Amino acid sequence: MIKACVVLHNFLKSEAEKGNDSVYCPPGYADRIENGEIVEGEWRREASLEHSAFGEIERSMNRNYSHEAFTVRETFVDYFSTVGSVPWQAERAGINEIYDQ
Repeated sequence: MIKACVVLHNFLKSEAEKGNDSVYCPPGYADRIENGEIVEGEWRREASLEHSAFGEIERSMNRNYSHEAFTVRETFVDYFSTVGSVPWQAERAGINEIYDQ
C-alpha cells in the first residue's frame, strides 16, 4: 500500500512538472533545500493544526486480530508452502531451505 502511494505521488509530481501545473503541490508547499538549508514547507503548518484529519486519531490498545483472520492466514500458509508453492518462491523470500511437504 505504501509503495503504491509513493509511486502515485511521484507520478503526480512528474506530470505536474511537465506541464508546470502546480495544483498537486504548489510552490512552497513541500520542504526544499535553499543554500544548503532546509526550508520547511507549508504542509507542516497544516499538519500541526488542531483540527487536522490526524488530530483526532487515538492509539488503539487492541493489537489482536480475530480468530477468523488467523484461520485464513494459516490456510494460506499451508497451501502456499505445499501444493500451491512455485519453484522460485523460497529463493525470492530469502529462504534457503526448500519445503518438501
